[in-house]
Amino acid sequence: MKKAAIVLNTPDIIADIAEADVICADGGYKHLKDVTPVAVVGDFDSLTNLPENVKRISYPVEKNETDGQLAIDYAMALGYDGVTIYGALGGKLEHILGNLGLLAYAADLGLCAVIREPALTVELVTGTFTREVERGDRISFFPFGGDVLVNRSEGLFYPLENLHLAAGTNRGISNIATHTTIGLDFTSGKLLYIRYLS
Repeated sequence: MKKAAIVLNTPDIIADIAEADVICADGGYKHLKDVTPVAVVGDFDSLTNLPENVKRISYPVEKNETDGQLAIDYAMALGYDGVTIYGALGGKLEHILGNLGLLAYAADLGLCAVIREPALTVELVTGTFTREVERGDRISFFPFGGDVLVNRSEGLFYPLENLHLAAGTNRGISNIATHTTIGLDFTSGKLLYIRYLS
């Protein structure tokens, strides 16, 4: 899989970037150290000084997309199959909620996406899935955009079996991984999968 990092503008410290190719959304560039990004994309309302050797993709301030969306579009145009989004969960609440929505935006484009923060990852999942984890990791599931019917789970301290997770309820939060592989099978809807590393 050809994967790029997307670095958003955040007041918080971001996780260590694992990907070789980096696309910055506007002020996300301020988080880079000794890395030249593929490009910096956005309206540049939060970034004024950019070295001449860094590619700039400029958009007007008055636009319908966020800089994060534009960075995902750019990654898609360059042929990446997946993106890891850094700096998504800091700052204003409306920005955090919008950044969680970037997972769905990427999925609609056919891109695999994950949000990575220090000791935390977030994904948008559907259907049957499994993930490698560490025993003791804290795992939460939130319905995203509607209700979810869970058939069964594996590797979790609190089993989720034949369970209707209604949007806006908290039944799926604060579980614990009891094995190095967890899994969930559900037949409708989408879930935010949140993993805190132990």
